[in-house]
Amino acid sequence: MVSITGSMYNDAKRNIRDLRVKINLLNFDMQIIDEITGVILDGNITVDATADIRRTCSLSLIVKDSTLELQPGGRIWIDKYFQVFVDYLNNGNWINMGIYLVDAPSWSYDPGNSTLSLQGLDLMSKLTGQRNGYLEGIPTIIPQDSSIRNSMISVITELGGFKNYIIEDNPQTVPYEIKIDQGGTVYDILVELRDITPNYEIFFDVDGVFHYQQIPSGQNESSYIGDDMWTQIVLSETTSVEFGEVKNVVEVYGMSHDPSHYGEATVSGNTYNVTMAGVEGLTDGLIYGFTAPTIVENPMLKINSLPAYPLVNEDGSNAIIPQENTFYVVQYKGQDNFLFLGYQQPYAISKDENPESPFYIGSIGEIRQVFYGDEYENIWSNDLAQQRADYELWLHTRLNDNITLSVVPLYWLDVNILVDYTRINTDTTNQYIIKSIDTNLAPDGTQTINMIRYYPLYPDI
Repeated sequence: MVSITGSMYNDAKRNIRDLRVKINLLNFDMQIIDEITGVILDGNITVDATADIRRTCSLSLIVKDSTLELQPGGRIWIDKYFQVFVDYLNNGNWINMGIYLVDAPSWSYDPGNSTLSLQGLDLMSKLTGQRNGYLEGIPTIIPQDSSIRNSMISVITELGGFKNYIIEDNPQTVPYEIKIDQGGTVYDILVELRDITPNYEIFFDVDGVFHYQQIPSGQNESSYIGDDMWTQIVLSETTSVEFGEVKNVVEVYGMSHDPSHYGEATVSGNTYNVTMAGVEGLTDGLIYGFTAPTIVENPMLKINSLPAYPLVNEDGSNAIIPQENTFYVVQYKGQDNFLFLGYQQPYAISKDENPESPFYIGSIGEIRQVFYGDEYENIWSNDLAQQRADYELWLHTRLNDNITLSVVPLYWLDVNILVDYTRINTDTTNQYIIKSIDTNLAPDGTQTINMIRYYPLYPDI
């Protein structure tokens, strides 16, 4: 999360700006090897929390000598990173705007003027295949039940070649074998690992550190910016809603399981007793199915004369049987319990039932979308299907309840932070989460901020 000091906050309200921009050139060990100042004409920095490559930039430079011409060994070439800094009060307080790979540079000349234009992509481009990241010509496999955190560390360091990372622990293990065939990228593996639990994100920060973490939801977080700031810097406000993207009822269907053994259950207390032909012992990783005639709390499953074991969710909590007279599947994990996978084809539904939401089903009716196939075939259990359904509902409701501001730039601003804002011509202050920022680096440049409304009554995604 961005660290905003009191002096940074107060300085941003000043009426006069004296903008300076500089570039540090870095080698691939992140060591500064050169600095470029005094020749930067214009530029843009874009930060998008929903994009694969979160930070991108474009810069225009005056070419004063041959060192800035496009050539091997030149200051701007494919063998370097560059880091952009801004000092908007010309007081020596440089703000880091990110580390980038040089992309699509071009040189142009007209009488009396020679300029170099270049694009910059953050370090994720070294993993997506846009600059690098393609795997060797053999399939890459991550075994079932691997640790997500340990797998991600191995991928980012051994395959990606990055040493600096902050990777949160996720108690969820890899529920199925991940296999990336020839032609895949390191990023493909990271996405498979990230999407096992849908409310996580991966990105590189302004210091070139790789992050894997839960997406900040605003819950139990403090606002970073208040109305005292916005009243000083807001130039305009725009509201737009893509009604075609709004869905307030989401259904998710996962993969279809084929249990190796199955049978009808009888109930004794909280135990489902099932007779299954050919089962003399439980096999680690094998899937079993049974029909539950009634609903019991803290359910356990006993197959033939074997011990009874509890049915648990992905996080180890006791499973909840959704309905009676329904066929369910479980997986024996070799840990004195059965992982409750749910229906033979995992299923979940999520609805916008928040009366404060503009897309509340009670006020506009139900607008449904069903997700299945492709990436949803990797959803292994009802529990994961519910997480994904909640996430898709968030994408199709809250991400469409947004506003766009044009402001005098806050160069230290970042995405996924919570702010207070009172919309123009209203008296009500609400909270918003910043999702994208586009900053123009010209002396008279502005900044465009897109924010989504935060509703405290929504469950954490």
